Amino acid sequence: MFISRQKAVLTAALCLAAGLLPSNAKADISFIIDETHLADTLHTHLYSSLRLPSRSEIKLAAVCFVTDMSECEDNIFGNSSNPPDYDFNPRDRCFNEGFIYASCPDGYKLGGKKCPYGPYYSECISVCPSGYVSCEAPYYGVGEVCGGKYASCDCTPCGEGYDATSIPEGYIQDGEACLDCDGIKKYKIKPNPCDGFQDCGSIGGEAGAETCQSGDVIKYDNCKPCPNLGKYTTCPQGMICEYEECSGLWYMTTCQNNYTYYCGFCPTY
Repeated sequence: MFISRQKAVLTAALCLAAGLLPSNAKADISFIIDETHLADTLHTHLYSSLRLPSRSEIKLAAVCFVTDMSECEDNIFGNSSNPPDYDFNPRDRCFNEGFIYASCPDGYKLGGKKCPYGPYYSECISVCPSGYVSCEAPYYGVGEVCGGKYASCDCTPCGEGYDATSIPEGYIQDGEACLDCDGIKKYKIKPNPCDGFQDCGSIGGEAGAETCQSGDVIKYDNCKPCPNLGKYTTCPQGMICEYEECSGLWYMTTCQNNYTYYCGFCPTY
């Protein structure tokens, strides 16, 4: 397919303006164009011989924006061996250049340098009033909160019963631990119930019995057999008695003053 003479002349004029043809080239210029591109050979009648530049010798200028000076560094041309990647993801490009914030948490706003390729910034800037502070346990924040900070911090003592700084043997923790205003952990404690063990009293446990300490009392999983010395639900008059825990009864150990032991009793005379 051939183009018209007028289009050919116009094309030649553009070539002259671009410096692709010498100024003494004749205006009577014609060349062939097929359906997709210019023919490789441009036919001209010139006063002197002319060699047209090859396509590889033609350099296209790159389009540069004020905010993107890197594209024009080192005389980079649009058809250079390392052309700019115009399909590069703007988000990745921003991240690669250090712009990582598109939104900020409560109490902060976007700030610092802005990425020229997208809505990303180099930092988040606090918008909390001056003097706001962070509160760490055992302190808690007082007043309005802004970005996790408060106007001031306060501390409440642990309260009644939080007297122990450690859990002694025979006791267990009673409820949650508490940090006092000095940051020391305090506990409420209570005797270990020692489930499955019993207080054998003065009798004691059997040989080899397992033990468990409940407060200040040693409990056993098995007690010695009860001697069953107890006879009385209450200590009779004139007697000095001892209570037998295993039987739940009293037994006489001696007679009181002014009483004389006789046949298991302490009659007075």
